[in-house]
Amino acid sequence: MHHYHAIGTTMTLSLALIAGCTTQDGAATTRGATGDKGDTGSTNAAPPDQRIELGGIHWGRDLNAAKAASKKSSKPVLVLFQEVPGCATCQHFGHFVLRHPLLVEAAETAFEPVLVYNNRQGWDADILTAFNEPPWNNPVMRYVDGDGRDLTPRQSGDYTLGGTARKMVSALEAAGRDVPGYLRALAAESDRRDLKRATFAMFCFWTGEAKLGAIDGVVGVRAAFAQGQEAVEVTYDPAVVKYENLVDSAQSMQCASTVFAHDEAQLAAAKAKVGSRASRFDGEARSAPESDHMHTLRATSYSYLPLTSMQAMKVNAALTARDAKALERWLSPRQIAQHQQVIDALRTDPDRLADLTAPSDPGLLADYAAKLDARLAARP
Repeated sequence: MHHYHAIGTTMTLSLALIAGCTTQDGAATTRGATGDKGDTGSTNAAPPDQRIELGGIHWGRDLNAAKAASKKSSKPVLVLFQEVPGCATCQHFGHFVLRHPLLVEAAETAFEPVLVYNNRQGWDADILTAFNEPPWNNPVMRYVDGDGRDLTPRQSGDYTLGGTARKMVSALEAAGRDVPGYLRALAAESDRRDLKRATFAMFCFWTGEAKLGAIDGVVGVRAAFAQGQEAVEVTYDPAVVKYENLVDSAQSMQCASTVFAHDEAQLAAAKAKVGSRASRFDGEARSAPESDHMHTLRATSYSYLPLTSMQAMKVNAALTARDAKALERWLSPRQIAQHQQVIDALRTDPDRLADLTAPSDPGLLADYAAKLDARLAARP
Protein backbone atom coordinates (compact mmCIF):
# COMPACT_ATOMS: atom_id res chain seq x y z
CA MET A 1 0.00 0.00 0.00
CA HIS A 2 1.20 3.50 -0.79
CA HIS A 3 1.76 6.00 1.99
CA TYR A 4 1.38 9.41 0.49
CA HIS A 5 1.32 13.10 1.18
CA ALA A 6 0.84 16.01 -1.20
CA ILE A 7 3.83 18.28 -1.78
CA GLY A 8 3.71 21.62 -3.54
CA THR A 9 0.91 23.98 -4.35
CA THR A 10 -2.44 23.23 -5.90
CA MET A 11 -2.39 24.34 -9.52
CA THR A 12 -5.58 25.42 -11.25
CA LEU A 13 -6.20 24.82 -14.92
CA SER A 14 -8.46 27.03 -16.97
CA LEU A 15 -10.32 24.89 -19.46
CA ALA A 16 -11.21 26.15 -22.90
CA LEU A 17 -14.72 25.93 -24.28
CA ILE A 18 -15.64 22.93 -26.36
CA ALA A 19 -15.12 23.61 -30.04
CA GLY A 20 -17.56 22.06 -32.47
CA CYS A 21 -16.90 21.05 -36.07
CA THR A 22 -18.76 19.20 -38.77
CA THR A 23 -17.50 16.18 -40.66
CA GLN A 24 -17.66 15.82 -44.41
CA ASP A 25 -20.57 13.45 -43.86
CA GLY A 26 -22.43 16.18 -41.97
CA ALA A 27 -22.14 14.47 -38.59
CA ALA A 28 -21.35 16.80 -35.73
CA THR A 29 -18.25 16.10 -33.67
CA THR A 30 -16.89 17.92 -30.65
CA ARG A 31 -13.43 18.07 -29.24
CA GLY A 32 -12.41 19.89 -26.09
CA ALA A 33 -9.31 22.07 -26.23
CA THR A 34 -7.92 20.49 -23.07
CA GLY A 35 -9.93 17.31 -22.90
CA ASP A 36 -12.32 15.24 -24.96
CA LYS A 37 -15.32 16.85 -23.24
CA GLY A 38 -13.75 20.07 -22.03
CA ASP A 39 -13.37 18.77 -18.48
CA THR A 40 -10.78 16.83 -16.52
CA GLY A 41 -12.50 13.43 -16.43
CA SER A 42 -11.66 10.33 -18.47
CA THR A 43 -9.14 12.22 -20.57
CA ASN A 44 -7.11 9.07 -21.28
CA ALA A 45 -9.97 7.04 -22.70
CA ALA A 46 -10.23 6.55 -26.46
CA PRO A 47 -13.47 7.69 -28.11
CA PRO A 48 -16.16 4.98 -27.98
CA ASP A 49 -15.84 2.36 -30.73
CA GLN A 50 -12.73 4.03 -32.20
CA ARG A 51 -10.63 1.70 -34.31
CA ILE A 52 -7.25 0.58 -33.00
CA GLU A 53 -5.50 2.23 -35.96
CA LEU A 54 -6.59 5.68 -34.73
CA GLY A 55 -5.23 5.42 -31.19
CA GLY A 56 -6.80 7.55 -28.47
CA ILE A 57 -6.87 10.91 -30.24
CA HIS A 58 -10.20 12.60 -30.95
CA TRP A 59 -9.80 13.30 -34.65
CA GLY A 60 -11.65 15.95 -36.60
CA ARG A 61 -12.83 15.13 -40.12
CA ASP A 62 -13.08 18.60 -41.64
CA LEU A 63 -9.73 19.75 -42.97
CA ASN A 64 -11.02 23.15 -44.02
CA ALA A 65 -12.40 23.79 -40.54
CA ALA A 66 -9.08 22.72 -39.02
CA LYS A 67 -7.13 25.07 -41.28
CA ALA A 68 -9.50 27.93 -40.44
CA ALA A 69 -9.06 27.20 -36.73
CA SER A 70 -5.29 27.09 -37.24
CA LYS A 71 -5.30 30.58 -38.76
CA LYS A 72 -7.05 31.91 -35.68
CA SER A 73 -5.06 30.01 -33.06
CA SER A 74 -1.73 29.54 -34.92
CA LYS A 75 -1.83 25.90 -33.82
CA PRO A 76 -0.45 23.58 -36.52
CA VAL A 77 -2.81 21.18 -38.24
CA LEU A 78 -1.90 17.54 -37.64
CA VAL A 79 -3.16 15.35 -40.49
CA LEU A 80 -3.11 11.57 -40.12
CA PHE A 81 -3.40 9.62 -43.37
CA GLN A 82 -4.36 6.15 -42.19
CA GLU A 83 -5.63 2.86 -43.55
CA VAL A 84 -8.68 1.57 -41.65
CA PRO A 85 -9.03 -1.34 -41.36
CA GLY A 86 -5.29 -1.49 -41.57
CA CYS A 87 -2.29 -3.80 -41.60
CA ALA A 88 -0.16 -4.73 -38.60
CA THR A 89 1.96 -1.58 -39.02
CA CYS A 90 -1.14 0.63 -38.96
CA GLN A 91 -2.50 -1.14 -35.90
CA HIS A 92 0.81 -1.08 -34.04
CA PHE A 93 1.21 2.66 -34.67
CA GLY A 94 -2.30 3.32 -33.45
CA HIS A 95 -2.11 1.12 -30.38
CA PHE A 96 1.40 1.86 -29.08
CA VAL A 97 2.04 5.42 -30.30
CA LEU A 98 -1.25 7.22 -30.91
CA ARG A 99 -2.63 5.95 -27.56
CA HIS A 100 0.24 7.25 -25.44
CA PRO A 101 -1.40 9.66 -22.94
CA LEU A 102 1.10 12.48 -23.47
CA LEU A 103 1.00 12.18 -27.24
CA VAL A 104 -2.80 12.23 -27.15
CA GLU A 105 -2.79 15.34 -24.99
CA ALA A 106 -0.28 17.12 -27.21
CA ALA A 107 -2.24 16.26 -30.36
CA GLU A 108 -5.53 17.45 -28.89
CA THR A 109 -4.29 20.62 -27.19
CA ALA A 110 -1.32 21.88 -29.23
CA PHE A 111 -2.60 20.91 -32.69
CA GLU A 112 -5.74 20.77 -34.80
CA PRO A 113 -5.90 17.00 -35.48
CA VAL A 114 -7.61 15.73 -38.64
CA LEU A 115 -8.07 12.20 -39.93
CA VAL A 116 -7.97 11.29 -43.61
CA TYR A 117 -8.65 7.68 -44.58
CA ASN A 118 -6.26 6.57 -47.30
CA ASN A 119 -8.51 3.73 -48.45
CA ARG A 120 -11.83 5.49 -49.06
CA GLN A 121 -13.36 7.29 -51.97
CA GLY A 122 -14.93 10.75 -52.00
CA TRP A 123 -13.57 13.54 -49.80
CA ASP A 124 -10.75 11.40 -48.40
CA ALA A 125 -9.52 10.50 -51.89
CA ASP A 126 -9.64 14.17 -52.91
CA ILE A 127 -7.46 15.13 -49.93
CA LEU A 128 -5.00 12.34 -50.76
CA THR A 129 -4.67 13.74 -54.26
CA ALA A 130 -4.24 17.30 -53.01
CA PHE A 131 -1.40 16.20 -50.72
CA ASN A 132 0.05 13.79 -53.30
CA GLU A 133 -0.30 10.93 -50.83
CA PRO A 134 -0.66 7.34 -52.10
CA PRO A 135 -3.77 5.31 -51.26
CA TRP A 136 -3.69 2.06 -49.27
CA ASN A 137 -0.44 3.06 -47.64
CA ASN A 138 1.20 2.78 -44.22
CA PRO A 139 0.45 5.69 -41.87
CA VAL A 140 1.66 9.15 -42.81
CA MET A 141 1.56 12.24 -40.59
CA ARG A 142 1.64 15.74 -42.07
CA TYR A 143 2.10 18.88 -39.98
CA VAL A 144 0.82 21.92 -41.86
CA ASP A 145 -0.14 25.54 -41.27
CA GLY A 146 -3.48 27.19 -41.88
CA ASP A 147 -2.75 27.35 -45.61
CA GLY A 148 -1.90 23.67 -45.82
CA ARG A 149 1.86 24.23 -46.17
CA ASP A 150 4.20 21.72 -44.54
CA LEU A 151 5.88 23.00 -41.39
CA THR A 152 8.23 20.02 -41.25
CA PRO A 153 8.93 17.12 -43.63
CA ARG A 154 6.19 14.50 -43.69
CA GLN A 155 6.44 11.67 -41.19
CA SER A 156 6.58 8.38 -43.04
CA GLY A 157 8.37 5.19 -42.09
CA ASP A 158 9.13 6.28 -38.54
CA TYR A 159 6.38 4.77 -36.42
CA THR A 160 8.11 5.16 -33.08
CA LEU A 161 6.93 7.13 -30.08
CA GLY A 162 10.12 9.16 -30.00
CA GLY A 163 10.05 9.92 -33.71
CA THR A 164 6.47 11.14 -33.50
CA ALA A 165 7.18 13.29 -30.45
CA ARG A 166 10.21 14.82 -32.17
CA LYS A 167 8.13 15.64 -35.23
CA MET A 168 5.54 17.34 -33.05
CA VAL A 169 8.25 19.42 -31.36
CA SER A 170 9.70 20.39 -34.73
CA ALA A 171 6.30 21.43 -36.08
CA LEU A 172 5.49 23.55 -33.05
CA GLU A 173 8.87 25.26 -33.24
CA ALA A 174 8.40 25.95 -36.95
CA ALA A 175 5.00 27.49 -36.19
CA GLY A 176 6.49 29.70 -33.48
CA ARG A 177 4.48 27.95 -30.77
CA ASP A 178 5.59 27.13 -27.25
CA VAL A 179 6.54 23.47 -26.87
CA PRO A 180 5.11 21.88 -23.71
CA GLY A 181 7.81 20.62 -21.35
CA TYR A 182 6.19 17.20 -21.14
CA LEU A 183 6.38 16.84 -24.94
CA ARG A 184 10.05 17.85 -25.04
CA ALA A 185 10.76 15.32 -22.32
CA LEU A 186 8.93 12.59 -24.21
CA ALA A 187 10.98 13.31 -27.33
CA ALA A 188 14.26 13.46 -25.38
CA GLU A 189 13.88 10.24 -23.43
CA SER A 190 12.59 8.28 -26.41
CA ASP A 191 15.63 9.13 -28.55
CA ARG A 192 18.36 6.82 -27.25
CA ARG A 193 20.75 7.17 -30.19
CA ASP A 194 23.22 9.71 -28.83
CA LEU A 195 22.78 9.35 -25.09
CA LYS A 196 25.73 8.67 -22.80
CA ARG A 197 26.07 7.36 -19.26
CA ALA A 198 28.00 8.53 -16.25
CA THR A 199 28.22 6.99 -12.78
CA PHE A 200 28.75 8.76 -9.49
CA ALA A 201 29.11 7.45 -5.94
CA MET A 202 27.73 9.42 -3.02
CA PHE A 203 26.66 9.01 0.60
CA CYS A 204 23.02 8.27 -0.35
CA PHE A 205 21.61 7.32 -3.73
CA TRP A 206 18.17 8.67 -2.78
CA THR A 207 19.77 12.10 -2.63
CA GLY A 208 21.82 11.43 -5.74
CA GLU A 209 18.81 10.44 -7.82
CA ALA A 210 16.97 13.60 -6.80
CA LYS A 211 19.82 16.07 -7.24
CA LEU A 212 21.35 14.63 -10.40
CA GLY A 213 17.92 14.04 -11.91
CA ALA A 214 17.16 17.76 -11.74
CA ILE A 215 20.04 18.68 -14.08
CA ASP A 216 19.02 19.80 -17.57
CA GLY A 217 20.22 17.24 -20.09
CA VAL A 218 19.89 14.32 -17.70
CA VAL A 219 17.19 12.00 -19.06
CA GLY A 220 17.52 9.07 -16.68
CA VAL A 221 18.96 8.02 -13.31
CA ARG A 222 19.29 4.62 -11.64
CA ALA A 223 20.08 3.95 -7.99
CA ALA A 224 22.78 1.30 -7.88
CA PHE A 225 25.84 -0.12 -6.16
CA ALA A 226 29.31 0.21 -7.71
CA GLN A 227 32.40 -1.25 -6.07
CA GLY A 228 30.59 -1.48 -2.77
CA GLN A 229 29.40 2.13 -2.77
CA GLU A 230 25.95 3.63 -3.19
CA ALA A 231 25.92 5.17 -6.63
CA VAL A 232 23.69 6.66 -9.31
CA GLU A 233 24.05 5.81 -12.96
CA VAL A 234 23.08 8.84 -15.04
CA THR A 235 21.89 8.78 -18.63
CA TYR A 236 22.47 12.14 -20.26
CA ASP A 237 22.35 13.95 -23.58
CA PRO A 238 25.84 15.30 -24.39
CA ALA A 239 24.27 17.83 -26.76
CA VAL A 240 22.65 19.48 -23.74
CA VAL A 241 25.15 18.90 -20.93
CA LYS A 242 28.81 18.06 -21.39
CA TYR A 243 30.42 15.38 -19.25
CA GLU A 244 32.78 17.89 -17.63
CA ASN A 245 29.86 20.08 -16.59
CA LEU A 246 28.01 17.04 -15.28
CA VAL A 247 30.99 16.19 -13.08
CA ASP A 248 31.14 19.81 -11.86
CA SER A 249 27.45 19.72 -10.96
CA ALA A 250 27.75 16.37 -9.20
CA GLN A 251 30.71 17.63 -7.18
CA SER A 252 28.92 20.85 -6.17
CA MET A 253 25.94 18.74 -5.04
CA GLN A 254 28.22 16.49 -2.96
CA CYS A 255 27.29 13.59 -5.22
CA ALA A 256 30.77 12.74 -6.46
CA SER A 257 32.68 11.02 -3.68
CA THR A 258 33.88 8.78 -6.52
CA VAL A 259 33.46 9.43 -10.24
CA PHE A 260 33.36 6.14 -12.14
CA ALA A 261 34.59 6.68 -15.70
CA HIS A 262 33.34 4.38 -18.45
CA ASP A 263 36.11 5.16 -20.96
CA GLU A 264 39.47 6.86 -21.14
CA ALA A 265 38.01 10.19 -22.24
CA GLN A 266 35.73 10.27 -19.20
CA LEU A 267 38.61 9.22 -16.96
CA ALA A 268 40.82 12.08 -18.17
CA ALA A 269 38.02 14.61 -17.80
CA ALA A 270 37.07 13.32 -14.34
CA LYS A 271 40.67 13.35 -13.07
CA ALA A 272 40.98 16.96 -14.18
CA LYS A 273 38.00 17.76 -11.95
CA VAL A 274 38.27 15.47 -8.91
CA GLY A 275 41.78 14.05 -9.08
CA SER A 276 42.25 10.70 -7.36
CA ARG A 277 38.50 10.35 -6.77
CA ALA A 278 38.14 9.40 -10.45
CA SER A 279 38.27 5.67 -11.16
CA ARG A 280 37.94 3.60 -14.32
CA PHE A 281 34.86 1.37 -14.14
CA ASP A 282 34.27 -1.14 -16.90
CA GLY A 283 31.65 -3.21 -15.15
CA GLU A 284 27.92 -2.78 -14.74
CA ALA A 285 26.59 -1.15 -11.59
CA ARG A 286 24.27 -3.46 -9.67
CA SER A 287 20.79 -2.00 -9.51
CA ALA A 288 19.41 -1.15 -6.07
CA PRO A 289 16.15 -2.77 -4.93
CA GLU A 290 13.08 -1.40 -6.67
CA SER A 291 11.93 0.26 -3.45
CA ASP A 292 15.03 2.47 -3.50
CA HIS A 293 14.28 3.96 -6.92
CA MET A 294 12.51 7.36 -7.02
CA HIS A 295 12.28 7.28 -3.26
CA THR A 296 10.51 10.59 -2.69
CA LEU A 297 8.05 10.07 -5.53
CA ARG A 298 7.05 6.66 -4.21
CA ALA A 299 5.92 8.21 -0.92
CA THR A 300 3.51 10.67 -2.57
CA SER A 301 0.21 10.62 -4.41
CA TYR A 302 2.07 11.59 -7.61
CA SER A 303 3.25 7.98 -7.82
CA TYR A 304 -0.19 6.97 -9.11
CA LEU A 305 0.10 9.17 -12.21
CA PRO A 306 0.95 7.59 -15.59
CA LEU A 307 4.42 9.14 -15.81
CA THR A 308 7.16 8.40 -18.31
CA SER A 309 10.51 7.43 -16.82
CA MET A 310 11.96 10.91 -17.41
CA GLN A 311 8.88 12.56 -15.93
CA ALA A 312 9.16 10.32 -12.88
CA MET A 313 12.79 11.36 -12.45
CA LYS A 314 12.06 15.08 -12.82
CA VAL A 315 8.99 14.91 -10.56
CA ASN A 316 11.00 13.00 -7.95
CA ALA A 317 13.62 15.77 -8.07
CA ALA A 318 11.01 18.52 -7.85
CA LEU A 319 9.24 16.89 -4.92
CA THR A 320 12.51 16.43 -3.04
CA ALA A 321 13.36 20.11 -3.59
CA ARG A 322 9.73 21.14 -2.93
CA ASP A 323 9.77 23.01 -6.24
CA ALA A 324 6.18 23.58 -7.42
CA LYS A 325 7.31 25.41 -10.57
CA ALA A 326 9.34 22.39 -11.66
CA LEU A 327 6.26 20.21 -11.19
CA GLU A 328 4.33 22.49 -13.53
CA ARG A 329 7.18 22.33 -16.03
CA TRP A 330 7.31 18.55 -16.28
CA LEU A 331 3.69 17.52 -15.71
CA SER A 332 1.05 18.03 -18.36
CA PRO A 333 -2.15 19.98 -17.57
CA ARG A 334 -4.17 16.77 -17.67
CA GLN A 335 -1.76 15.07 -15.28
CA ILE A 336 -2.00 18.02 -12.89
CA ALA A 337 -5.79 17.81 -12.99
CA GLN A 338 -5.67 14.03 -12.61
CA HIS A 339 -3.43 14.38 -9.57
CA GLN A 340 -6.08 16.50 -7.88
CA GLN A 341 -8.59 13.72 -8.60
CA VAL A 342 -6.18 11.25 -7.01
CA ILE A 343 -5.90 13.41 -3.90
CA ASP A 344 -9.70 13.71 -3.66
CA ALA A 345 -10.12 9.94 -4.07
CA LEU A 346 -7.55 9.12 -1.42
CA ARG A 347 -9.07 11.56 1.03
CA THR A 348 -12.33 9.64 0.71
CA ASP A 349 -10.72 6.21 0.87
CA PRO A 350 -6.94 5.88 1.46
CA ASP A 351 -6.99 2.33 0.06
CA ARG A 352 -9.00 3.11 -3.06
CA LEU A 353 -5.98 2.93 -5.39
CA ALA A 354 -3.85 0.57 -3.30
CA ASP A 355 -3.66 -2.16 -5.95
CA LEU A 356 -2.60 0.19 -8.76
CA THR A 357 1.06 0.51 -9.69
CA ALA A 358 2.16 2.78 -12.51
CA PRO A 359 4.22 0.80 -15.07
CA SER A 360 7.72 1.72 -16.16
CA ASP A 361 7.16 0.28 -19.65
CA PRO A 362 5.96 3.14 -21.92
CA GLY A 363 3.93 0.66 -23.95
CA LEU A 364 1.74 -0.02 -20.91
CA LEU A 365 1.07 3.59 -19.92
CA ALA A 366 -2.07 4.01 -22.02
CA ASP A 367 -3.75 0.95 -20.51
CA TYR A 368 -2.74 2.01 -17.01
CA ALA A 369 -3.98 5.57 -17.59
CA ALA A 370 -7.36 4.28 -18.73
CA LYS A 371 -7.56 1.96 -15.71
CA LEU A 372 -6.73 4.84 -13.36
CA ASP A 373 -9.36 7.05 -14.99
CA ALA A 374 -11.96 4.33 -14.61
CA ARG A 375 -11.08 3.83 -10.96
CA LEU A 376 -11.26 7.54 -10.25
CA ALA A 377 -14.61 7.85 -12.03
CA ALA A 378 -16.17 4.91 -10.18
CA ARG A 379 -18.25 5.60 -7.11
CA PRO A 380 -16.46 4.67 -3.87
